[in-house]
Amino acid sequence: MAYPKRSIVASIKTKPKRTSEGFTVEKLEQSLEKGYLLMAREPGFKTKKSFAPSSIGYQHATCPRYWHIAFTGAHFAEHADAVGVAVMSSGTSAHERIQTALEKAGIVIPVTEKPTRHSDAKGKPEHEAKLEDPPVFGYIDLLLDVDGEKVVGEIKTTGGDIFRYRSTSNKPAPYHMYQILLYMHITKIDRGFVMYEDRDTLQICVIEVLMDETNRKVIDDALDWMRKVRKNWEDEGEIPKAPWTQRNKSCKTCPVFETCWNSDLPVGSKEIGAMEVHKP
Repeated sequence: MAYPKRSIVASIKTKPKRTSEGFTVEKLEQSLEKGYLLMAREPGFKTKKSFAPSSIGYQHATCPRYWHIAFTGAHFAEHADAVGVAVMSSGTSAHERIQTALEKAGIVIPVTEKPTRHSDAKGKPEHEAKLEDPPVFGYIDLLLDVDGEKVVGEIKTTGGDIFRYRSTSNKPAPYHMYQILLYMHITKIDRGFVMYEDRDTLQICVIEVLMDETNRKVIDDALDWMRKVRKNWEDEGEIPKAPWTQRNKSCKTCPVFETCWNSDLPVGSKEIGAMEVHKP
C-alpha cells in the first residue's frame, strides 16, 4: 500500500524560468531529494533476532503478527521519505553534540567495549543493552554518574510544538517511556530520564523517570507480552491474527505490510492481541 511521501522542498509559487541547459532550481531540488532518499535504509529481506527497545510501544511494534513475521524473516520495505531521512540525520548529530557536552562536564560513564559499527562519528561506542528472556537488544544513549548516583538517559529531538507539549506536560511519549524503562530494567538502575531537544531553538527539557511500583508493572506487563509473542514463535505456533484492518495507520506504515497481507500467508486464528500501551 502506498503511503504519502513528504517533499523536502518547500512550495514556492513563482520561480525564475530558465530555458538554457545547466543549473536550474528544480534540478537542485530534485538532486537533494534523490540524495536524501539514497541515505535511507535499503529495503530487503531481513530477519529480526530480538525486540528493539526503540520500537516497543510504537505502532506496528505493538502487533504480535509483525514480530512473528519479523522473527521468521521477510522483505522489509521502509516507508522513508526525504524529510524523514533529514530528521533522522539531524537527530544523530544532536545526539553526538549532547553526548560530547556531557562528557566535557565530566558526568558520562565511559564505555569499555571496543568500537563497533554502532560507534558514533568519533569512534566512541554506546553502551549495549541486552536481555535474554525475552530477547532484547539495543544501545543506550547515556549512562551518567551524577554526584555518585548512576542514571540512564535517552536523547530525542522533536519539533517546537511537540517540544512545548512535552516540556509543559512533563510526560514522555509512551514508546519513549517504554524504551527508557527497558534500559532501566536491563541495567538495574532505578533512575532515568528522557531528554528532548527542540530542533528549532536547541533548548532541552529533561523528564525524569523513576522505577516506582507503577512503572515496574508497566514494564513487567510489556515483558510478559513479548515473552508470549516470542514463545509462540519459538514453539512454531500459528501466526497470530492481525489485531487491526489494513486501513489502520499502524498497518499502513508497517515495513512488512505486503508480506502480512499477502494472500499466501495464513490469516491466522491465534488471538494474542496487540500490546496494551500505557500512557504516562
